[in-house]
Amino acid sequence: PLPDSATLVMPVVEPPKSTEITLPSGEVTEARSPVGAEAVRAALAGSSVSESYQKAGVTLPPAGTPVTEPIPPTKLQAGDVGMWKDHQVMALGNGKVLVSGQEQPLESVSSGPDFLGWFDPTATGKTPAAV
Repeated sequence: PLPDSATLVMPVVEPPKSTEITLPSGEVTEARSPVGAEAVRAALAGSSVSESYQKAGVTLPPAGTPVTEPIPPTKLQAGDVGMWKDHQVMALGNGKVLVSGQEQPLESVSSGPDFLGWFDPTATGKTPAAV
C-alpha cells in the first residue's frame, strides 16, 4: 500500500487544438477555424483543394472567381485558398503552401497576372461570389 502522502499524479495531456495541423515536415501550424483545419488535413491526405473543403462542408467558388476581400500574404493561415484563373492552391501557414500535393515555400507561388488573390473560405460573407 502507498503511504497517505503518495498520490498518483496522472500527467494532463492537452488534446491538440482543433485548429492545429502537423505538416509533413513535422512543423505545427494553425488554421483560422476547425473547418479550415479539417480541409487542410484532407488536402494533405491527397484531396484537391475543392474536394478538401467539400469534405469539410464548404463549397468553394470555381477557379477564376474574383476575390472580393483578399487576405494579404503576410496574414495567411493554414486553409486559406489562393485563387488563380485556372486552379486553386492552399496555404499551410508558416510561409508554406500546398501545390499539387507538395509542401512548397510561399515565395514559389508567383503572383502573376493569372493570380486573383488569397481568401478564407470559412469566413462568412468573405468568399468570392459564386458565378
